[in-house]
Amino acid sequence: MTYQSIYPPYPPKPQHRFFPRLVKRLVLLLLLSPVLGLVFLYATSRSVRDAVGAIARGELSPAVAFPGHTCADLLILGRDRDIDNRKRVLNTRGRSDLIMLTRMDFENRAGYFLSIPRDTWVRLPGSRRHSKINAAYAIGGSRYAARAVEGLVGVRPEYMLTLDYHGFVKAIDALGGVRIDVDRDMDYDDNWGDLHIHLKKGQQWLNGRQALGFVRFRHADRGAADSDFKRAGRQQRLLNAIKERVKNPLTWPRLPYVCDAVRPSLSTNLSFGQLLCLGAFVPRIPPPNLRLLTLPARSSGAVVYPSGEKMRDLVRKYFQVY
Repeated sequence: MTYQSIYPPYPPKPQHRFFPRLVKRLVLLLLLSPVLGLVFLYATSRSVRDAVGAIARGELSPAVAFPGHTCADLLILGRDRDIDNRKRVLNTRGRSDLIMLTRMDFENRAGYFLSIPRDTWVRLPGSRRHSKINAAYAIGGSRYAARAVEGLVGVRPEYMLTLDYHGFVKAIDALGGVRIDVDRDMDYDDNWGDLHIHLKKGQQWLNGRQALGFVRFRHADRGAADSDFKRAGRQQRLLNAIKERVKNPLTWPRLPYVCDAVRPSLSTNLSFGQLLCLGAFVPRIPPPNLRLLTLPARSSGAVVYPSGEKMRDLVRKYFQVY
């Protein structure tokens, strides 16, 4: 006789599909996140839209962005703003505190950055007057400043890029700051110029306003002032720190915001595609081929006088001017 239970059989255990479905959704989300991020950036960032167009036209290649050119000479100017006693920005050009002549050598994958001290004594173009070279921008803008540089070193920069310090601060902040080894304690307050610098010696992360103070520092509230040459050296160190920051893939998602932040404060005769090309070219320059140079000169009080023969040798070597 076969035993039969009077109770119904147990129903089969339900198969829990919650976790497999959750994993699938998470994997799908991870796969779609970069695409959604790019769509969002394309919709919200003018620089991303322009970059997509430039890349589609092949302008990351120097041969396309600069047709017929094996190199490009660019004058980079950083200008301050004139303000009144109520800290209102005046409608003036200001002066160029940063003057840097650069050559991008596409053929040899090299880049040369020549810092020209702002107090360098030059003859103003089309005039018998002499003045500090940073006054040239205030007198006639970037083209006049380029003529002053040409009269000094014999190189005529075809391209010019001018950035005011407000845009500089916004760009560094959008980049997430930069890591700099501050070479000395810096304390300086200029209420009229709305410049306040308070930095301690040592390696640290600097935000936009701190980085601006780092490159502009020359005078001190207490202690000896720094020379124009030391300030040019700090500008070069900041440039190198920015280059290293941009090379880090973790920084790349920030770059569209850097471009969007800086564009309102930027004046240049370069197209966006050419800017993008140079921005992609510089991080790929091998370290031995990247030279940060300073104009050979001697300081005499508040004025810097170029050292003729040394200056000509340097320009001949790196800019092929004979």
